[in-house]
Order: sequence, then C-alpha cells, then structure tokens
Amino acid sequence: MNPSPYSSTTCGDAHVRSDVTLRAPEPPWSRITPGCGPCEVRVLEAVPEHRDSVLSVEERPENASMMTCVSRCRGTRLVLDL
Repeated sequence: MNPSPYSSTTCGDAHVRSDVTLRAPEPPWSRITPGCGPCEVRVLEAVPEHRDSVLSVEERPENASMMTCVSRCRGTRLVLDL
C-alpha cells in the first residue's frame, strides 16, 4: 500500500485533526470506530507534540505516529500518511 501523504504548514497550536478533516478526502477517523485510538496516523515528517494518553512513554520519542485528535506539530511542517 502506498502512503497518501498529507502535508500541512498549519502547525503550532492548531488542531491537526480539524485541519486534516478539511483537506483529506477520507481521514482515518471518518470510519465509525469506537474507543480511543482511531485517529492515530503514521508520521512521515515532523516532530509531534504528543498530548494523548494512548502512546506509551517508549513510543512517544520514536515519533512514528501521532493521535491527531489532541496532538500538535512542534515544527513548521507536518507530513502524515493518510
């Protein structure tokens, strides 16, 4: 499966999920999935500011994924695998 990269320059204190919902054709959380975690996406390029309670202490420094419902981007560019 080839990644469908989503790039945003809306970083800082912006809600990533809100921005992706406006731009992405079908974000992962548009499917009805109960519980916490459906908004997790793979990070291709960025340093996320993890504000979730899903990723473990060991997973966070890897910056391999982020929970777009609450996390932010620490840099000026964010590229996600949607």
